[in-house]
Amino acid sequence: MRQLLIILSLIGSSHLLGQTSFSASLDAQEVFSDSYVTVSFTAKNGKMTDFTPPDFKNFTVVQGPSTSTQSSIYNGRRSSETTISYVLKPKRTGKLNIGPATGTINGKSLKTKKIGLKVVKSNKKKKGSNPFFIETVLSDSVVYLGQQVIVDYIFYYTPDSEINSVRPKTEDDFDGFFATPITNYQSDRGRKIINGIEYAYLPVRKVALFPQNAGKYTLPPRDFTVFIQSGTRRSIFFNSFDQKDISTAPKNILVNPLPSNDPFFSGAVGNYFVSAKSNKTNISTDQSISLEITVFGDGDPKLLIPPTLSLTDSLEVYEPNFLREENYVDKGRQKHKSSYEYLILPKYAGRYSIKPSITYFNPDSNSYQRTFASPIKLNVTRGSNSSGNQETKLAERSDKMASFITDVSLKKPGWKFFSSIPFWLLLGLCLSSYPAIAYMKHKKIQEANIDPEWLKSQNASKVAEAKLAVAKNHLANNDQRSFYNEISKSILGYASDKIKIPASELSKSNIVEKLSKLEVNQASTSSITEILSSCEMALFAGSNEEGKMQSIYNLTLETLSDIEKQLS
Repeated sequence: MRQLLIILSLIGSSHLLGQTSFSASLDAQEVFSDSYVTVSFTAKNGKMTDFTPPDFKNFTVVQGPSTSTQSSIYNGRRSSETTISYVLKPKRTGKLNIGPATGTINGKSLKTKKIGLKVVKSNKKKKGSNPFFIETVLSDSVVYLGQQVIVDYIFYYTPDSEINSVRPKTEDDFDGFFATPITNYQSDRGRKIINGIEYAYLPVRKVALFPQNAGKYTLPPRDFTVFIQSGTRRSIFFNSFDQKDISTAPKNILVNPLPSNDPFFSGAVGNYFVSAKSNKTNISTDQSISLEITVFGDGDPKLLIPPTLSLTDSLEVYEPNFLREENYVDKGRQKHKSSYEYLILPKYAGRYSIKPSITYFNPDSNSYQRTFASPIKLNVTRGSNSSGNQETKLAERSDKMASFITDVSLKKPGWKFFSSIPFWLLLGLCLSSYPAIAYMKHKKIQEANIDPEWLKSQNASKVAEAKLAVAKNHLANNDQRSFYNEISKSILGYASDKIKIPASELSKSNIVEKLSKLEVNQASTSSITEILSSCEMALFAGSNEEGKMQSIYNLTLETLSDIEKQLS
């Protein structure tokens, strides 16, 4: 125990990611009476200086304690994990409990929860006809458009099977889905009793799927090759292996369309939250602020529309600039965070509260939900060159005019301003400026009544150009993933704004169908399909083809230009 504590005392970190926790887990929920179970006590994100195991009164300790440590760095911050494990053999059948362990972590005493184990009488006469098999496990079989589906391929084998490895034999086939392999996740191994036979299991492949269209889909059988140690040696250094092919059973997924859209729907489907920060909070009307909004979630990132800021007329906000997108794995799910920059110019002095939000569809509650970032408090003072305080400026202008009139009228006794040359000059100036004033007023009225959808359609090409400019920067930096992601967003965003396809219905087939109805030529629609397919392939499997990024950029630029001309 003293050696164990010495090891634990060396484990620590000053910059930890996530909250400190202390938990217990088992590698099986049900075991035979002549079998064993491994119990693990894990301290996350903390330095453990003391550990007291529970009283294993219903078990015989076969092995342990054994200690393992893991650490990782994410965004410059370190995460650590320390696990103390025991291998136990049950003394009797029935429902057995393992009491809490106690540990001192970061100077604080913590306890794990009590965990239960079911122990059943073993049946040595029963042998499995199938020493190993593989199955497809879905996180959900009925989902909404854009909702993430996790596909796990789980390999089961009897403990006495001499399995060396399991490898996919065929490529992924997920027609109708955008697929992303999940590789950097902690493998969930364990044991399970199935039909009276004890099997060990481990995931051999994990994929995140995002449905692109509503409908019923069938995931076809997936073939794997199992390498089994044969017991003979090819040489003094190498063993021989037998190979056997196994397949999964097909699985059905029903993809439902989203309910009628919320007017503020951002295109996000899943679980989301948003954060915001500004470069300053105290400014004058001569200055601007940069507001960075970051959206976190587990839905299809391609469907996400930048959050819309609902601000008072006293604050002018410009079209957001996409900053970055990062994909990562958290608790076995593919997640992303997308950041946007908003330039805001105040018109008037005052105190303002900016509270960014997004509206997303939550499949768990089957409803649209709105989540808010912490408000940004903005204090605006009047600047030296402010054009915002119109009332003050009008008052100053009136005072100056009154002063001018007074000064002129007092220049010479008996001199009359009316019918004088200055009078006629001033009258002519007022009359000549009236049409310009009337035109500006009419224009303001028109702008106030502009249809937002029409305005989005008119600005679609400008937004696409901005995204292509970002893509060009990624091209110059040879950032493949960011490049293809931005190209895909430029096409999807243009289609959503220009030809009014809702974000929830954006897909290659829907875009091509709508463009064809608008009599866009086949060459352009074929190019759209080629661009989106290339983006999907590159984002999924990568692309090492030399010059491919440049050709896709050129094709996108040319295609959007051609479509814009045809729709104008």
